[in-house]
Amino acid sequence: MDINKIIIEKAVFPMMEKTKGNQIRKKTAVLQSSQSLSAAELKDLQQRKLQRLLHHCIKHVPAYHQYWHLHSLIDTDPYAALANIRPVTKADFIAESATYISADIQPETLIANQTGGSTGEPMRFYMDRNQVEHYEAARWRGLSWYGISFGSRCLMIWGNQNELSKIEKGSLLNRERLLKNRLVISSHRLGEEDVDAIVKKINHFKPEYIYGYANALYLVAQYILLCKPLDHHLKAVVSTAEVLHDYQRQAIASAFSCPVVNEYGAKDAGILAYQCPCGSMHISTENAIIETVSAQTLTPLPTGETGIMLITDLTNYCQPRLRYRLGDMGAIVNGSCSCGINLPVLTNLVGREDSLLVRLDGGYCSGHAFGTIAAGMQYLRGFRIIQKSPRQVQLMVVISEQTSVAKAEMELFAQKCRALLPGAALELVYCDQIEAPPSGKHRYAVRECEL
Repeated sequence: MDINKIIIEKAVFPMMEKTKGNQIRKKTAVLQSSQSLSAAELKDLQQRKLQRLLHHCIKHVPAYHQYWHLHSLIDTDPYAALANIRPVTKADFIAESATYISADIQPETLIANQTGGSTGEPMRFYMDRNQVEHYEAARWRGLSWYGISFGSRCLMIWGNQNELSKIEKGSLLNRERLLKNRLVISSHRLGEEDVDAIVKKINHFKPEYIYGYANALYLVAQYILLCKPLDHHLKAVVSTAEVLHDYQRQAIASAFSCPVVNEYGAKDAGILAYQCPCGSMHISTENAIIETVSAQTLTPLPTGETGIMLITDLTNYCQPRLRYRLGDMGAIVNGSCSCGINLPVLTNLVGREDSLLVRLDGGYCSGHAFGTIAAGMQYLRGFRIIQKSPRQVQLMVVISEQTSVAKAEMELFAQKCRALLPGAALELVYCDQIEAPPSGKHRYAVRECEL
């Protein structure tokens, strides 16, 4: 019996609700109820939230005062009104962030935050408590599909250096353990001895679930499969922050003998989708609108077609970003899922839009394709492909052993990568390790040139 879990759920959360007005559990219950609404009912709920947000933005947010002429259209067709608003990029927001702060917000209610800069564009922004609670509610709804509740014991393998430095201080570390029932481990230290220590901590701490970056989870899974079987049963392993490739999912599922759950979200956009037990990535449609548009023209794409995603956070009233170009790519499909959850589904989530590499013939190649090739490489322990220009590409690799067999396999890997970018000069570079950015997020493919 986990006494700490009981204390958190029976005492800590009720006390926070009573003394601080915490509404995470209430908002989670609301989302758990709305997930069974019909598609038409969900659309009506989303439309009403969008109308309210758009009117608020035009009235109170300087960046959107220019759209005053859309007021009447918002009342009749808020989706059409939204389509008339120019998408905002991270660069746009960084340059004019003050103009996105709502004039009616109380300064003392603002919560400062920032992204880790995994795209090369670290961004500082504000949130409020209501917004944070909606994000947390979307996460807890997804976790509840696996029998995980607010006090469930969690081992977290995390990579954000700024957050880790705070957590590793004694008081915050104790707070993680006592108030969140969570043990946080750095994903920046994952040598063989470090991974062995993580496996020992899993067996000793006995978490209900593990939460972490895809690459870190994959490394731990590889060690378990090769060296040290786990003697503790988990309800789930939750992968977040990075694209989860099929070969990684298979290894993680095999090592931990439990469901592997994909969580999709961002600090500056919230929890946008969660994978259900049937495998569908259900969108948090009550909290956000996701549009898919062409990478070249930014025009809307048909249902099921992969494109750049624009995010409108329906809970963000303090510093809203309408049609925010988060930087990720995916497709949206409608239709029922066998799990019984009626939320729309996000599919073909292939990662950052700057992982879309340019071919000399004018076409494009998703960075996901390189991960698929990597799945068949026995000696490959890590890689990154960087496109400097359509004609110049660098393939960085980390291999498990410096043998002729391993290097021959890497030559084959490079050859298959070249086939995806015909005519480009691809340089194969051997590395001892591939450094992650301060955010801790590993990226397989990076395009440094324009589309």
